[in-house]
Amino acid sequence: MTSQHVGSAIRRSMRPGQWQKNLIAYAPLLFSAGSGWDPSDSATAMRLLVRASIAFALLCLAASGGYLLNHARDATADRLHPTKRTRPVAAG
Repeated sequence: MTSQHVGSAIRRSMRPGQWQKNLIAYAPLLFSAGSGWDPSDSATAMRLLVRASIAFALLCLAASGGYLLNHARDATADRLHPTKRTRPVAAG
């Protein structure tokens, strides 16, 4: 398997389509605007946006790590499953 194929397989195994759930990291920022911080204060807004973005990235990495561990742990059983056997780790 070429490095390009390996990279593609890892990306698919990380399930980036599931990352949208982690947008919840921005909810406190949105719901506290005006009461917890002043949206017209651009320095504070930027600081909070950066923190929320870091939280989003960490949530994505944690979830993807869980998916990768699960794929590795279940690879043998997944090879016997009619649909899971096409997943990158199970397919080899």
